[in-house]
Amino acid sequence: MNCSYCHSDAGTVPAQWDARSQITLADTGMVNGVAVVGVNLLKQWIEQELPQHLSYAAWRESFFGPAPSSGGEMTTDFDEDGPNQQEFLMRTHPRVADIPAATELEMIGNQVKITLPELTGRSVILETSANLQLWKTWQSTANQGLPRAAGFPAEFSITKSPDSRFFRVKVEER
Repeated sequence: MNCSYCHSDAGTVPAQWDARSQITLADTGMVNGVAVVGVNLLKQWIEQELPQHLSYAAWRESFFGPAPSSGGEMTTDFDEDGPNQQEFLMRTHPRVADIPAATELEMIGNQVKITLPELTGRSVILETSANLQLWKTWQSTANQGLPRAAGFPAEFSITKSPDSRFFRVKVEER
């Protein structure tokens, strides 16, 4: 496990300690009692979050039965609302047409605030395009594709621009 994905300056959680290997032990914030926070966090992750993590194969079996059951392939869209791989990543039900958690947009002055759904353990990346054909990762320190921590949705602020731009969210398992 690499704690520095989340516990660093650009991590996905407000950290009381910094797990990057390139800093000194004194700079980690883990000396003189703060390490207890890290130990408790690691214990919580092992006991509560990790057991809930399913591989695609386990997820498929829970909804479609053991392979080679029909309807469970990654590219199959059993309920006609998106392929199974998307349902797995977005944690929606593959046998019930449903809508995944929404991306929220809010105008604050000349800023557009984008809040992406909380998808614990998933990598959530904001991409942009001027023409809907060529896509690139939106350049932001908050848009590193790090796995999301529980309780912390991804948030971005983008300065309003006269240029037309399109955005999409890419979700991956890490």
